[in-house]
Amino acid sequence: MQQELLTTIFTEYQAYLQEEKGLAEKSRQGYLRAARRFLNQCQAMPKALYLPADWGLDDLDKRALEIYLEHLRRERKWKERSLSQHASAIKSFFAYLHRRGLIARNPVRNLQPQYRRHTPDTPEGEQEAVRKLFGGRAGGLSPSRTRMVMELIYGAGFRPSKAYRVQGLEPLPGADEDEAPNLRVLLAEGPHEVRLTAAGLGRVEQYLAQRARVAGPADPFWVNANGSPRGEQLLARDIKAAMEQVGLEGKPSLLWQLAARHFMERGGDLRSARTLLGARHLGAMERYARKDPREWLRKLREIHPRGGSE
Repeated sequence: MQQELLTTIFTEYQAYLQEEKGLAEKSRQGYLRAARRFLNQCQAMPKALYLPADWGLDDLDKRALEIYLEHLRRERKWKERSLSQHASAIKSFFAYLHRRGLIARNPVRNLQPQYRRHTPDTPEGEQEAVRKLFGGRAGGLSPSRTRMVMELIYGAGFRPSKAYRVQGLEPLPGADEDEAPNLRVLLAEGPHEVRLTAAGLGRVEQYLAQRARVAGPADPFWVNANGSPRGEQLLARDIKAAMEQVGLEGKPSLLWQLAARHFMERGGDLRSARTLLGARHLGAMERYARKDPREWLRKLREIHPRGGSE
């Protein structure tokens, strides 16, 4: 492949991304890097991609791209989300080449890589580990704060990134029905009403009481003992340390995944889990079901997911 031709193509492709697609500089550079990386790999190891030594753009096919993506996954240890974004950027480049008449056909137009979703392994007795995680007395502000963040992730089904952005909690009075929300969570995008167990509400009250001693309503919601803000990275570190003490190895997102699994083991249905955990497709929830997913779909009654961590 002639380097001069590639340079011209990339210059015109960048202009296309800016003028016709309207992409920002950072996005344009990402698309260009993806296309260059793939073509560089084709030049470096054409035999491994089943390409002729003097290959041209029309020689590139879906098989070459699939082998390349599998190489990134296995050898480079790329995560599934990064692979998906990378593949999308390369597909956009081929669409541009076809539109410009630089290739006779678009070989990857229908490419839909089937990436395996990875769910971290959890130890035996995971429910017992979660009970230990929330068991005992919390003590001061730091353990109360950590339990409260974990309560939002496990007890309310918040993704960790969402729990870190909470700006306030307001228990709702008079919520005595089993399925009625009993807590309003304040976020920048608006309030979010959820239901916690009695023990979960107790953890809310405990943290609010501890926080009131060092911070006012206008201060950041997650605070240290001196009233200074507790950032996302430090909150994640607190949760990870607490999980390790009870034998749960993984990131805070593991709690969110266990919430879905334990919810469905208690009789929750897939549609409720999808709503509570923010999954776009029912298929994304099937890995949490240990029975036929259709059985969950037959359950019409929506129940609160976790039933408590106790």
